[in-house]
Amino acid sequence: RLGIMIETAGACLNSVELLKAGVDFVHFGSGDLTQSMSSLDRRYSTLIQAMPYKDAGIPIEDPFKFLTDPVIRIITGSVKDYKVLFPDVQTGIGGNHMKELKNVDAVFDSMNVISSTPQTAIYVALNIAKVALKRVHHID
Repeated sequence: RLGIMIETAGACLNSVELLKAGVDFVHFGSGDLTQSMSSLDRRYSTLIQAMPYKDAGIPIEDPFKFLTDPVIRIITGSVKDYKVLFPDVQTGIGGNHMKELKNVDAVFDSMNVISSTPQTAIYVALNIAKVALKRVHHID
């Protein structure tokens, strides 16, 4: 099976063209996509908490812990775009973002696979189960 990894905004926006190569699956790299879209280096993400926004009372979450709205929109929009022409292509996402329930909930309906590192696998598995139960029982 042949797949592609999508880790930049450009690749998301051109996903339909990329899939014309005949791939069987697409996998989004949430950390690299966040880094490329926010122009932030993940090694310095802890500095975000020290930024002036926080001192001004503007709430800001670490984008390497919680997916930002632009990242969620570009991932889910890309999936919607290519599923029109390629409905059978399997779609996955991976990265440390998936250990947070909020992130799994945001992308769950667009994904067939959610992957993780060995260190976060138990958190990711629990989050997938929580979101699946929420969807089945129509809980907000």
